[in-house]
Amino acid sequence: MSSLKETEESFENLETERRQALHAVMSFVAVLAILGGLFLVVWFLVISKPSAAKKTDEAKMARTVEVAIVEPAKGGASISAEGVVESQRVVTLTAEVTGKLVEVSPNLVAGGRVREGEILTAIESADYRAALEQTKAAKERALSAVADAELALQQEEARRDQALRDWQKLGKGKPSELLSRVPQIASAEARLASARADVESAKAEVKRASRNLERTIIRAPFDAVVRQESVEVGAVLAPGTTLATLFSERSLEVELPLKLEDYALLRRDENGRVFGRVVLQGTLGTRTIQWPGEIVRTTGEVERGALTAGVVVAIEATDGEGELRLPPPGMFVRAELTGRSLEENLVVPREAVREGNRVAVVTPGNTIDYRDLQVVRSNATEVLVSEGVVAGERVILTRLAGAVQGMEVEVEEPKQPGEPKPREEQ
Repeated sequence: MSSLKETEESFENLETERRQALHAVMSFVAVLAILGGLFLVVWFLVISKPSAAKKTDEAKMARTVEVAIVEPAKGGASISAEGVVESQRVVTLTAEVTGKLVEVSPNLVAGGRVREGEILTAIESADYRAALEQTKAAKERALSAVADAELALQQEEARRDQALRDWQKLGKGKPSELLSRVPQIASAEARLASARADVESAKAEVKRASRNLERTIIRAPFDAVVRQESVEVGAVLAPGTTLATLFSERSLEVELPLKLEDYALLRRDENGRVFGRVVLQGTLGTRTIQWPGEIVRTTGEVERGALTAGVVVAIEATDGEGELRLPPPGMFVRAELTGRSLEENLVVPREAVREGNRVAVVTPGNTIDYRDLQVVRSNATEVLVSEGVVAGERVILTRLAGAVQGMEVEVEEPKQPGEPKPREEQ
């Protein structure tokens, strides 16, 4: 009986284990079914038609471009530059003689205006007047000595003539040099030449003394403005002492540094001389004023650091009244120059030019054709070219990522002013 009971218990244990194993298998199958269903859902979403349509639309948008038409350049080259107004006439006055300063013009102050010929300073002149009188007296004595020497020479010549007449009446043969008074005449001629040399020397001393006296008075050489002064009454000056610096406010010029590509576009005459009209503009407070100008010369060399070449412009007065008819020296001005004609070149928008001076042109078949440009000059908005495109061609403004030669594109209608700039593809 015990053996039968043990057998029944054994069968019951086996049945329990079988049921547990079957339950585990069924759970595993259920998990696999759930995972499979999730995979199918994800796969279906990935390959669904709306997503594919969206990608197709994005691809289509990526090939849509905005273009600009290449046009011929018009008129002369417009060149911009900046510079500082300077005076053409600047002079530093210095003392030329020694002495005490006894007079200084009240206008001889920084910013003061002086007129041509106006006395600016005066040095004590008593000693120089005395020196001039002494040289004049020496000149008179030299002139008197010349007169005496001329008289002595005439007397000797008269004696010679009388001696020769007497010899012809009484003597025979050739008269001696002593009888002919040759040595006496030679001595008189030498004294006369020496006296005349003394006169010339005395005249030179008179001129020197006269100039020194004149140099005690320093006058303004032209209508000018005082830039700086460094003298005062009572100072003892030596030759070379700086008194003041003056500049003319009517003869003004400005040096304009130009990029070499702009310098090459300046107009030149048959001799190669640069010429052209210039418009200068400056701001004084809330006022913006323009002055005309004319190119008068070049600086003659290239500035090696900045690679620029300069032109000098003479500034002309405006038709208005007052001081603002001309800009004040030291003022910063902007200049607009008109260069030679550019009608043989073409204009390409700056935003169409890529690195390496390349553009993408839309062909008649609406495909991309990349071109290399020969750039003449450029600014912030335009590029002037001589080769690479022809008038009327369409250049792409839109930035296309991954665009290649021959790729098809769709051309947008030209945008109206005020609309947003072309998009850049991400």
